[in-house]
Amino acid sequence: MTHDWNTFDTLEEGAQALFLLDIAEHALPSLDGHPEEQAKITAYVATARAVLDGNTELHGELMRFLDDPFMEEDFSIYFLELEGDEAACAALDLTSYACGFVARITAPAAGATGLPDPVRESVPGAAVYYRERAAYLGL
Repeated sequence: MTHDWNTFDTLEEGAQALFLLDIAEHALPSLDGHPEEQAKITAYVATARAVLDGNTELHGELMRFLDDPFMEEDFSIYFLELEGDEAACAALDLTSYACGFVARITAPAAGATGLPDPVRESVPGAAVYYRERAAYLGL
């Protein structure tokens, strides 16, 4: 997939989600210096793709990455662990946005309500910031 952010706003939401997941997957190598975090974050991106493909029973697991009530597995914890590695943090920004975007658009099919801020805020209009993060990684 070509990462032409100039066309992002013209895509329908499902295609936007696929675009963001593709960007997230291409960003994952930026986590190479953090193998444990990379493995977990890679698994969450795969979960997001499965949820988008219709496996809505995994929606709850995806939500854990976005807003873990026990603060053990959500993306904000990973930011603390990756602090100081700008490329890894950019990759985490991109993966959390993609996962949040997928969680938001699949919430109705999954029967999810009361979505947390990281999910409700993962809207197309927020893409400007993530476009800059992708550019930082050369994506």
